[in-house]
Amino acid sequence: MTEALAAVLEALPRVALAVSGGVDSMTLAHFAQRRLGPGRTAVYHAVSPAVPPEATARVHEHARRFGWDVHIVDAG
Repeated sequence: MTEALAAVLEALPRVALAVSGGVDSMTLAHFAQRRLGPGRTAVYHAVSPAVPPEATARVHEHARRFGWDVHIVDAG
């Protein structure tokens, strides 16, 4: 299954991923970043009163540690 996902991602010139800070979207972001690199992968995280601060902190920490091109969107 990972090879099928890699084939889809690699066929695109650039990907934009919505990341909630949960396990599923964070795993996809890591996978895309490793396969495509930061120049072809952008991560978007929406913040609002409905988003737990821990999720936003997790996204920020992974962006810092792994060099993600992260964009914060104010959805409040």
